[in-house]
Amino acid sequence: MTAKSAAVAEYIESFFRLSRDVRLFLVSVMASGVCYMGLYFLLINLYLLRLGYGLEFIGVFVSTGAFSFAISSLPAGIVGRRFGSRRPMIFGMVVLTIGLGMLALTAWVPAAWRTAWLIFFCGLREFGNAFYLVNSTPYLMSATTVEERDFAFSVRGTLTPVAGFLGTLIGGFLPRLSEAYIGWSADDPLNYMVPLLLSSLLLLPGIVALCATREVEAGERAREVEERGAMPLGLLLPIAAVSGLFVVAASAGQSFYSVYMDTVLQAPTELIGVVASSGQLMTAALMLLAPALMARWGHAGTFVRGGLCMGLSLLPMALISHWLAAGVSTVGVVVMMTFSSTALMVFHQGLVPVGWRPAMSGVSLMAMGVGWGIVSSGGGYFIAAFG
Repeated sequence: MTAKSAAVAEYIESFFRLSRDVRLFLVSVMASGVCYMGLYFLLINLYLLRLGYGLEFIGVFVSTGAFSFAISSLPAGIVGRRFGSRRPMIFGMVVLTIGLGMLALTAWVPAAWRTAWLIFFCGLREFGNAFYLVNSTPYLMSATTVEERDFAFSVRGTLTPVAGFLGTLIGGFLPRLSEAYIGWSADDPLNYMVPLLLSSLLLLPGIVALCATREVEAGERAREVEERGAMPLGLLLPIAAVSGLFVVAASAGQSFYSVYMDTVLQAPTELIGVVASSGQLMTAALMLLAPALMARWGHAGTFVRGGLCMGLSLLPMALISHWLAAGVSTVGVVVMMTFSSTALMVFHQGLVPVGWRPAMSGVSLMAMGVGWGIVSSGGGYFIAAFG
């Protein structure tokens, strides 16, 4: 057996050594990756363009979701701290599914109500997403041993982009298939409504998988209560600042990528999907190396290196007006954001007692939501005014 095949065999064996609850949780990660990170994120801005909305509204729409996520993250952490992480996670994915489904149906809503409909369900979508994401990190921490932790988080970081790859690759071709087989015109928003509705329905297996997980054991919950202690503000606030600043570069590169490719570079939806899916696939490849890199550099060192590379990734898009340059930047941002944020999550969860992990997760993601919202809200108006 070669060294490479031995490493693959060890990776697979390590995966099956993870507990049943962790594997079920990873099913929800796959469902979320395909539907939300893949199909939805690729198509929603293009859907809004086909509905007749401009860049200003798209910026407001994106920032509404970001600020809703930010506002909801801290309450989600508080609820997780009070009731455990499992039930808020399930609740969050159910609400996320409803929000995605309602947003997909916007084309059937009377024109006078559409804007309010979009804003409301965008906010609801991220309310649910906050409850799912904020509580998923503490849940995975509690469901793994110290020895398994880096591996489990790297598997999560690998599965998310693999699922996103499948979602974006499929999503790039679904509007054209709708046009060809149903007979709608090329610019008909219904070509985008059908794939977006599919993205909400495909989240249902993830909900079923989460419902099949078990509650945290009584001994772990008792230890959480004992270890809470006083609020660790000296740790919460610095992590919030780092998280908010970190996400600025990522939001600048991702919020308007599909709009830029579609309206400025005139790239077809299929090409936009292929470029985005390439980034997800490269992320998965890098995340296979994440446990070894985090062991070598430490969690903080891994985060710093990844963050610097993410910032440098924006340069091609900023300097060269070509789909290939935009694609290189987007791929770099996607890859480095996932890699860096995984290291940051494990790092900040290890800083605080078990009972404060949901709050730490909520504070970090709240700051990321605020940073994303600030960039996206101003970005739409800035692009409309200055290009």
